[in-house]
Amino acid sequence: MLEPQLIKIPRGKCFVGSTPGQIEDLLKRFPEIEKKLLEREVPQHEIYIADYFIGKYPVTNKEFEEFIDDTSYMTTAEKEGTGNVFAPKFSTITGADWKHPMGPE
Repeated sequence: MLEPQLIKIPRGKCFVGSTPGQIEDLLKRFPEIEKKLLEREVPQHEIYIADYFIGKYPVTNKEFEEFIDDTSYMTTAEKEGTGNVFAPKFSTITGADWKHPMGPE
């Protein structure tokens, strides 16, 4: 398996979560989203994050497949048999996972 090229992200403060206004804007743009899924985003608040490393480049499907083959890892979608898909709106699709993003053929 290829070792990813990593870059260091320095420690610091950042905001996580959403404001009530941001939630309302999302619900207007995407009315199919269940409001309860977004309510856990409130309140937006500041957190402190320690230094960490992240891959410089996105992981390709081939690299992810090698990881799966090497570790026998199963994604939540594979375990649960459904995946959340955005095309062109949010939907839960039976059989959707990283290898079958729109569900079984």
